[in-house]
Amino acid sequence: MLAQTKLSGLRTRLAELRRKRQTLRWATGWAGWAAAMLAVLLVVFLIDITLEMGRLERCLSLAVCLATAAAAWKYLLRPYLGHRETDLDMALLVEGQLKLDSDLVAALQFEEAEAQRWGSGQLRDAVVDYVAEFGNSVNVLQGLPVRSLRRRMTALILLVVLATPFAVRFPRHIPAFLRRLVLSSTHYPTRTQIVGVTANDIAVNLSKPIRRPYGKPVTFSVEIAGETPQLGELRLTPRSAHGSAFSRLLRTISDWSFAGSAPYPDPASATIDLRPRMATGGKVATENTQFAGVTPPLSDAVSVQFFIGDAWTDPQTLEVTPLPVVTLELTAVMPEYARRSNLAPKQLAGSQVVSVIDGSQVQLKLSCTNKNLTKATLTAGGEQIALVAGSDPRTFSLPENVAAFRSVTEPFSFSVQVEDEDGLALERPLVGHVRLHADREPRVTAAVVTERVQPNALPTIAYKATDDFGLAEVKLHFEILRADGTTEQKAGESIKVQAAEQPVTLLPLEPVGLKVPLAPLKLAKGDTVRVTVEAVDYRGAAPGKSASSEPVVFQVTDIGGILEGLTESDQKSAKQLDVILQRQLGIGEAP
Repeated sequence: MLAQTKLSGLRTRLAELRRKRQTLRWATGWAGWAAAMLAVLLVVFLIDITLEMGRLERCLSLAVCLATAAAAWKYLLRPYLGHRETDLDMALLVEGQLKLDSDLVAALQFEEAEAQRWGSGQLRDAVVDYVAEFGNSVNVLQGLPVRSLRRRMTALILLVVLATPFAVRFPRHIPAFLRRLVLSSTHYPTRTQIVGVTANDIAVNLSKPIRRPYGKPVTFSVEIAGETPQLGELRLTPRSAHGSAFSRLLRTISDWSFAGSAPYPDPASATIDLRPRMATGGKVATENTQFAGVTPPLSDAVSVQFFIGDAWTDPQTLEVTPLPVVTLELTAVMPEYARRSNLAPKQLAGSQVVSVIDGSQVQLKLSCTNKNLTKATLTAGGEQIALVAGSDPRTFSLPENVAAFRSVTEPFSFSVQVEDEDGLALERPLVGHVRLHADREPRVTAAVVTERVQPNALPTIAYKATDDFGLAEVKLHFEILRADGTTEQKAGESIKVQAAEQPVTLLPLEPVGLKVPLAPLKLAKGDTVRVTVEAVDYRGAAPGKSASSEPVVFQVTDIGGILEGLTESDQKSAKQLDVILQRQLGIGEAP
């Protein structure tokens, strides 16, 4: 314990020497590494800001920087790290620096516990006392290895002094350079800045391909800030989609390699002037001016670049996207009564015009053959109706609650517009027409053989009735004009007709004889009876429409009147026969 107390001051200074040596080693190593890295970064920065290197060159520069960092770690930093020194190491170092004998090391060893077994105790105590006495006056910090640190710090300071003017003169260039070094497409700051680009008034992201409709011109608008030049330029470079796979691969590598680099004109490229848009009064705006230009109609993919003042963009692909190819299928669901008829209007597959019977339902199916749709809208009668997407995102149909299509009562037109997954719509909306195929009223005629009847007679009326889609009912109506001048209306016999049994034809049916009982009418001689035949057509659950024949007239008389009528009829027939014979013989004609 006594020996330790005597050497405690020496041990404290040796520990301080150890800490300072460790600090010097770390500072020397990191100073050398930082100087090497700053030197290579400064060289790469000067080359890049001068030549605006592309990605390929910057990739090589990044490899050089990484190789320099690895070499500096191995030769300049790592030798100064990881050393562990003891008090004995420090004592040996001091003895060597001050050219002392080995008493320092011996005294430190003699105070250890196992030294109690070594030799004479008086000798050990004498050495410890001697070292404790002169050790307090020894400058153990003399001769610290600061020469290497001084050289490396001098080099680092010189490099910082060289880099400082660039950092002060171009403060925004340093972060841009660091982003470019990790292969970002960042450009160095320019006097003119491109703020944003729109294509056909839609903002575009220049880091992604631009998609626009096939065969359409594209109006580009470029918003800039900063210095405003007189004119800008849009450069279009063809990108044939039919080249070989190898040529497309080379083109992709080329685009990647030169992204963010100074542009080189392509001899196959075409240029379009970008002119500033005028503000109110015909003057060019001084802040955030817009430059605009229009491309010709495009039928193939091209690479686009914008150049305004000293600002420019990387090449970006303008993909020509086909418009959606949409087909409209209309299906008419006829009423049940008309489905059996061969007179129902025939529908053409793929036609956008459909003819239907009154009360029919129209089903609509919209299909896109080349891409998915995001929405479809039908406009009819000034009302917009969103169509319902099916399980396939390429098909849409009508919702169930559209009254105009659920039961057609009048003709109408409609239009359909869609939007696909690329945000493109049809150049012109699809226009469809729903026409009304008339279910005409029935036709009916009636006639009698003789007009003079007795009050209780059972005369026969011959009638013919027909309809497009079948008859439901035939009715008789009586109008009685009494001899005293009074008039009575009576409904007669109603004949039900089964529609399914009726021939559906436009040709007249064969005349049908219908016995008309006059006894229930309580007629008397001198009365006149007008009989009208009414035919009602069949329209399923809907009420049918009717038509009436011209009335047939019965004169109520007795037997004498009937015989007189027969005589008159015979005389009329004889006269008609005489006229026919004269015509055939040519009698009475001029010579």
